[in-house]
This record gives sequence, structure tokens and C-alpha cells, in this order.
Amino acid sequence: MFRQVLFLVFLILGLSACQADKQKDAANIRITPTHFEISELKFLFVSEVVNEVLDRKATQVVINACAAMPTQRLFDLMSELRNKYKGHIILGTTEISCVNQ
Repeated sequence: MFRQVLFLVFLILGLSACQADKQKDAANIRITPTHFEISELKFLFVSEVVNEVLDRKATQVVINACAAMPTQRLFDLMSELRNKYKGHIILGTTEISCVNQ
């Protein structure tokens, strides 16, 4: 009985550690009218952003864009991601104004 409880404890700890690793592997993309950002890096082209996501081996991609963003930029990024990336994609908006960028 003690061994079974001990096994379950280690199993739960292992699974929670895996979940924490997955959360750390998220790539946050910010779309501005002139470029795309991941962390401190800035990219001009969609293919560069997608390659960076693939290089990071991100388990999740979070895309933030302001409401005034041209939809074509978002559409281009989403279609390129869907072609090459097989993880989860989350869309959101940013509170930072697009006008100042």
C-alpha cells in the first residue's frame, strides 16, 4: 500500500513538472503595423516569425494585436502558422496603441 501511494505521489509530481515546462515554452507574438515581436526580437516578415517559433519549439503561441491592426497581417501570420506549426494558437488584443508603434 505504501509503495502504491509513493508511486502516485511521484507520478503527480512528474506530471505537474511537465505542465510547468509546457507553460514556459509559450511564444508570445505581438503584431504592430510595421513589424512582429517575440520577446525583444523584431521581425519584418511572417516567415521569420514562424521560423523563430519553430526554433524555440514552442508548445503554445499567443498572438496579440491591437484592434486597429490590418486584418491581412494577422491572416498572413495565422495561415503560415497553421501550415508549419502544430501546437496551440491563442489570439488576443494588446492594450498598447498601434498608432505609437
